[in-house]
Amino acid sequence: MDLPDHCLRGLRTADLSKDGQVSAQAFKPNEKTAGARDDGAQESSVNWEDDDTVLHQTLTARNESGSLLFAHGAVRVPRAELDHVAGLPQVQHGFSYERSALPGNPYHGNLLFHKHLPKQTINLIIAFLALVSSPVINHDDK
Repeated sequence: MDLPDHCLRGLRTADLSKDGQVSAQAFKPNEKTAGARDDGAQESSVNWEDDDTVLHQTLTARNESGSLLFAHGAVRVPRAELDHVAGLPQVQHGFSYERSALPGNPYHGNLLFHKHLPKQTINLIIAFLALVSSPVINHDDK
């Protein structure tokens, strides 16, 4: 899988960050996504930072009603850190990532939390991801 060195996780609500730092809850996978996948994995959406335009596109993306999707900014996560956590013995091949382009968003992908992962391990992974993320990047910081 040929992916760039970083991905971006958008922040939809104010409670996902404090004092410029992201909360672990920002990476919590959506349990509802597991039912739509053959592998039963839960997803956390990201945008793969293929080039310098992806941050701007992430921060200016809008929903059907015209509101900003990520009104509270975004954080950048190094792919090397995703690989690090995926390789930990405690994770036991339970965490991975993918590109899963959407109509209008070729950069879209997912962090995947596989169905055999205990909730405690998921909580450890999302805390780690928060620790290795950049400070929150806001609309006026681009």
